[in-house]
Amino acid sequence: MRKGKAFILMAAACAIAMVAALAGCGCGGSEIAVISSITPSSGEPGTEVTLSGSSFGDTQGDSTVEFGTVTATVEEWSDVKAKIKVPTDIKAGQYKVTVTTDAGTSDGVGFEVAEEKKSEVPDRKAGHVEHDTPIAAILDYCEKNGINTSGMTFSVLVVSASDLNWKIDLGKKVGQEAENVQFLLQKDSGKWTVIQSSTDGWTAAQLKALGAPEDLVTQPAPQPVGDQAQAILTYLQSKGEPTSGWTFTLVKVSTIDSNWEVIKGTMSPDGRTEEFLMIFNSMAGAWEVVASGGPPWTGAEFKGGPPPSDLLDV
Repeated sequence: MRKGKAFILMAAACAIAMVAALAGCGCGGSEIAVISSITPSSGEPGTEVTLSGSSFGDTQGDSTVEFGTVTATVEEWSDVKAKIKVPTDIKAGQYKVTVTTDAGTSDGVGFEVAEEKKSEVPDRKAGHVEHDTPIAAILDYCEKNGINTSGMTFSVLVVSASDLNWKIDLGKKVGQEAENVQFLLQKDSGKWTVIQSSTDGWTAAQLKALGAPEDLVTQPAPQPVGDQAQAILTYLQSKGEPTSGWTFTLVKVSTIDSNWEVIKGTMSPDGRTEEFLMIFNSMAGAWEVVASGGPPWTGAEFKGGPPPSDLLDV
């Protein structure tokens, strides 16, 4: 055989070998992908899902993952695993998930797309009208709900940092017994509506139930107390009551006078509970128990003055 022909044959053999080698790597390889598991096997649109198997290909390239005929977004890809997200434009139902590579389409594995959960916002009360300004919305709300606004001044208490269309305004009256009112407002299409009013404010859970941003919290959730707890234990000891096994949480701070609080005590292991009406004595620089066993706090007073009216029935 002539040397020239031998060289050509060797070059052709090398080229065929290179093509075969390239076909076995990269975007899908020469074998059809196999899906061995899918985790989780159900979820809402947008849920992250992991496919495990083989022959996906070292890199994604033009390979795709489909829920039925809807293509999913790929987050991560390797020859044996792919992380994807359930398409956001897909309807609830049962689907076959497949992997398509240059070698073909895999057998499908079952996945149930769940109905997307939507936050339920309570219907606004009949008769609520949207207004151009917050004050007009508040005055309309107060008139319809029997809230006396005589002598009341209004100011912004807090605006949501996450959604500027939500805020809480404060209606304030002068005087020890005047009760402040908070108004939860929402602006929609340039119009303001009072969603709800409260003399106590709202916890994060209450705001969420109303569809409002949770950063509008104006009422602290129950939390442990320190100096108040020690004052209560001293009070109980003076009454000859047991002082061990108690835990204490804040029930409410007066919105009229923040020096007044109601604290709830729970005794273990019997589960006994008792509430304590307290005041921070600024002269002494310490907390004092004014009364216990309420509400109501009948006859309770501090230096001849009654407790704030917003704590009388707490």
